[in-house]
Amino acid sequence: MVSAPASCWEIAVSFGKSSSANFDRVLYLAQHADRYEKTTFNGKEVYQAFFHSEPQSFLAFVQLYELVGNWKSAAVTINGEFADRKIVSGLNYCYGDRCRSGRSDFCYGASYMTKNPFGCHRLQISSCNNPWWSFTYYNGRNYTVDKKALLEHAATYSTAYRMCPCFDWDRVVQAINRLPNTIANPNQYIDG
Repeated sequence: MVSAPASCWEIAVSFGKSSSANFDRVLYLAQHADRYEKTTFNGKEVYQAFFHSEPQSFLAFVQLYELVGNWKSAAVTINGEFADRKIVSGLNYCYGDRCRSGRSDFCYGASYMTKNPFGCHRLQISSCNNPWWSFTYYNGRNYTVDKKALLEHAATYSTAYRMCPCFDWDRVVQAINRLPNTIANPNQYIDG
């Protein structure tokens, strides 16, 4: 799956009428989204609020989702595809932190511990957590970088973040391909 460019990325939350004490607040937040629609489905009103990837818009989505996320009637779509709660939760956590940080390089490392050349520290391949240079094997003269193992690891850990507006699988693959094929000693990268 290739994620949509951040400029056209859209997340939407829909929900039905609720007896929750928060319903008026939820409806107010939905009506002030980037786009709001009210429809009728099977005789019941359905409210849908649409948001974009810009930090202010996405954080408004998070605020609304925190109120309706556990409602039975709530559903989330990202670029028109339904997203389960686990994916939405991961996105709210990670992309929400990026939006709050204001740092354009956040995905390359929220701190020195998550520094990475792939543009997504959620791949679990960073300077302090499975660094890329640990994906090597000794070939008798030097260490061969196991790019296939890196790609497999990245593919496994990226599943929950593929719908992120900042995620770019092609960028991950290119970064892995740019790594050296062999290195003299993995320890040379520990503080680099």
